Amino acid sequence: MRNAFLVLALSIGFPTGSTAFAMDADQRSVSGTAQLSAGEIERRRTKLRTQSAGASASRLRADVIELAKLAKAHVADVGPSQAVRDFADREWTRLANGLHLWGVTMTGESWFDMGHPELVGTNASAMSDIEGRYWARLARESAEGTGKAVFSLVFPHPRTRQSATGYHTCFLMPDRVRILCAGAFEDKNG
Repeated sequence: MRNAFLVLALSIGFPTGSTAFAMDADQRSVSGTAQLSAGEIERRRTKLRTQSAGASASRLRADVIELAKLAKAHVADVGPSQAVRDFADREWTRLANGLHLWGVTMTGESWFDMGHPELVGTNASAMSDIEGRYWARLARESAEGTGKAVFSLVFPHPRTRQSATGYHTCFLMPDRVRILCAGAFEDKNG
């Protein structure tokens, strides 16, 4: 059943609802339909992979938004099935800040997670961070545009497995069943 979720067609739309953080014009433009070339996607993804936001919340939010923009453009460039296969490649993650893509369904089942692969196939609808925030609900609200476009959670960092503040932004797929999110965590030591 897990593989069925991975090969379902995916297409990404950016939520137009409110955001918890101020964003510059470039960050807001992620909701636009401008398509990036394969070369531009690769160049920007490589740049994103080789930097670190450290503990800077504003830089980290910008990185999460950039990863989401690139994921959306990649789906448009190569198609949904190939994009999901590509997203499972470590080239779409970054050790610094645990930057990665993850996904849940509208009912809260984890269908994709490069940061916490052990969660794939589990029902996350009743899972909360250590502060009581239900992350599958926040992902749904971000994707639908009914909640914060970028939201924070305190969750285990994918690399250190220590609790860390993370920022996430999510997209509702046209099948209106699956959600794809970009997320990353504060790294106190750079």
